[in-house]
Amino acid sequence: MSSRNVCAAALLATIAVLLAAQEAGRGGGQRARLDPPACAPSLLSKDESQRLLSVIPAAESARRLGGRVDAVDWTRGAEFRNDVYYFYMLLTDRKQATLLDNGLIGYFAVNKRTGSVVEAASGATVQGKALAMRQAEIRTRHCVTREMLNKNDNIPLQKE
Repeated sequence: MSSRNVCAAALLATIAVLLAAQEAGRGGGQRARLDPPACAPSLLSKDESQRLLSVIPAAESARRLGGRVDAVDWTRGAEFRNDVYYFYMLLTDRKQATLLDNGLIGYFAVNKRTGSVVEAASGATVQGKALAMRQAEIRTRHCVTREMLNKNDNIPLQKE
């Protein structure tokens, strides 16, 4: 390749780079069509909801005492908001870690839209440092906004 051809090729490559940079700066053309779509909210999976339960303070306490923790589906009747929540019994094989020494940590509901965890007997929202970190991770993945939390976090467990 002659030096004239090398110079011409380098000039064309430089022009192509400059044109691409200019087009990217305007956000138009082909680049706009190749950008990923905006984040769209989606429901949590059952697996994700069980991972949230695995880090609530009561589950962590049972594990610290040497127990295994398991979230088991808790079938609720038609009067409950199965469209909004996953319902679980949280159990441990370390019976001494539970209030009645029976292995039942408690009954919980996980909001499918927000990842909030509710203690079913009292209706209290479960909080904890590890839980908050896992919720933040899952909420980011599912595009859960502050507005969605405000709108969906106070839905009762039972239909009204």
